[in-house]
Amino acid sequence: MVKVYFDTNVVVAGHVESHSQHQPAFKVVLDAYAGPLSGVVLAHGLAEIYSVMTRTPFQPRVSPREAWQMLKDNVLDRFEIVPLTTAEHGDAI
Repeated sequence: MVKVYFDTNVVVAGHVESHSQHQPAFKVVLDAYAGPLSGVVLAHGLAEIYSVMTRTPFQPRVSPREAWQMLKDNVLDRFEIVPLTTAEHGDAI
């Protein structure tokens, strides 16, 4: 199985139907759910996903409760969550 890093924009677009890139992102997210891909999200990205989902003026808006439920049900339970060390953050920057 191939591990694939999912950036915030792909996770958000894949879960918000009104997002302009929902269809292609949703297909890739479904591939991670079904098994051809193994989805990876960085731990610090969880807060970023929540922030983007709740502050972007999607129609309909995504409430904080809905964003948390999506993270809990669709990201925490289905993606590998990878923390980075301080040194790894520094190397990336």
